[in-house]
Amino acid sequence: MTLRELLIQGIKKLKDSNINNPQLVSEIFLSDILSKSKEWIIANPDFELKDSKIIDKFNEFIQRKINGEPVEYIIGKKEFFSINIKVNKNVLIPRPETEILVEKAINVIKKNSLKKVIDIGTGSGAIAISIKKEAPDIEIIATDISLDALKVAKENSKNLNINFICCDLFNGVKGKFDLIISNPPYIKTRDLKKLPDKVKNFEPINALDGGEDGLKYYKKIVGEGKNYLSKNGFIIFEIGYISVVKKLEKIFAYNNFCDIKFFRDYSNFPRVIMARYKC
Repeated sequence: MTLRELLIQGIKKLKDSNINNPQLVSEIFLSDILSKSKEWIIANPDFELKDSKIIDKFNEFIQRKINGEPVEYIIGKKEFFSINIKVNKNVLIPRPETEILVEKAINVIKKNSLKKVIDIGTGSGAIAISIKKEAPDIEIIATDISLDALKVAKENSKNLNINFICCDLFNGVKGKFDLIISNPPYIKTRDLKKLPDKVKNFEPINALDGGEDGLKYYKKIVGEGKNYLSKNGFIIFEIGYISVVKKLEKIFAYNNFCDIKFFRDYSNFPRVIMARYKC
């Protein structure tokens, strides 16, 4: 069987199941299985596939996609900040919007010569790893309550010298930090059932559930975090609802933070909030 013939089969199955972008998905799967670029796949349609295991693996990937599983979990990785991040069912799939959070964090680190950073709820480690690669001299601690998530994060971090701690928020953490960064769970509990099937059926719910008002972890991180900040230290969050903007401003102000700033994403949506403690 040639690459073209296998692609045609995969595309038809995906199209018949109303899967979006069936050709792209099929090319991604073959690219991963063959360890070749998508460009190579496209340029070599007559390449003969003599190993039946390749065909079986491709068909398995196609069926998993038809069953609703995200492509990223099927191939086991997601590109984030130009880094291939390993992902599985124990961690959220990094979103492009979170790159804005990382960009703003790197800017404030370099502008203010910050030395110590803590990433709360690190998951796959994507945020901490991206920051460390861009600012290699800083000290980073990354926490998560899930041992399974931390196992993934440690595999992703390789030799980057990030200290991973299994704990709930700051429990087990010592010392002061110049920056606290987090993309906490922010989906309102009642809205979890409204999430797309590929999210609610496959991604870890505890990494999505932000409590009744979606602010549970923001309140905890700000309230507890001020005790772990150095003088004029920063907290920076990703946010998911425009309706929480004013509420987050009040949470920060109540806890003696100032210089509260919002940054917008590519759709002009307030995506990141940053504040400084006791200016």
